[in-house]
Amino acid sequence: MTSVRILATLKGGQQKEAKILVVNPNSSQSMTESLVTMFQTSPPPAHVTLSFFTGPADCPKSIDDEEGCHASAKACLPLLLPSVHAQEYDAYLVACYSEHPLPGFLREASQGKVPALGIFEASVLYSLASSSPSDKFGIITTGRVWEVLLTNALGNFLGARDSTRFAGVMTTGLTAIELHQVPQAEVYRKIGKAAKVLVEDRGARIICLGCAGMVGMEEAITQALGQKWANKILIVDGVKVGVLLLSGMV
Repeated sequence: MTSVRILATLKGGQQKEAKILVVNPNSSQSMTESLVTMFQTSPPPAHVTLSFFTGPADCPKSIDDEEGCHASAKACLPLLLPSVHAQEYDAYLVACYSEHPLPGFLREASQGKVPALGIFEASVLYSLASSSPSDKFGIITTGRVWEVLLTNALGNFLGARDSTRFAGVMTTGLTAIELHQVPQAEVYRKIGKAAKVLVEDRGARIICLGCAGMVGMEEAITQALGQKWANKILIVDGVKVGVLLLSGMV
């Protein structure tokens, strides 16, 4: 057996502390609290400090279409610009699973010096980087309107349409806020049903949780798929992987 030839071994310096602001661009404080709870259970890397922002009262309580994305960006941006100009944070994560305009606005405001990602983009990047070229990824999201919006968003993000890596979008029919209002058993049933279609009918091996309100709901997918698919499906939470990606970009 041929051994690997090592040219050199280098140890890096101490990792820079990273302050990341997680932006919930809707006005639902309960959704922000669910993000905080998730990171209390699954802490970020040791060098990362997270802060959390909730959109003002004139933001939608639940962002359920493209109009809501633009309305929330318009309401949040003036409140975030002072922190951008003061270089208060090293990176921004916008916790709305959509082609949300806010990450672009924040990058522009910092003149490209501060990275900003949406959780949609983060989940796609992570899915592609964590799988083989033959593996497909799919998205489980909320209302039916997102089937077209997220499919178009993926084409815009990749710069290509009809990717063979994409298994499509499945919806639950619930709004983002209803994910925490409808009985959990019903929410899990709808998420699980969508997961089975993506995996068993469309060949997905990676499933993206397509809403910030779905944080911590991986169990709905594993329960629905059962032992047959245990340890064979990667479930991607865009909020978790967004923090992970940004922590390496600062």
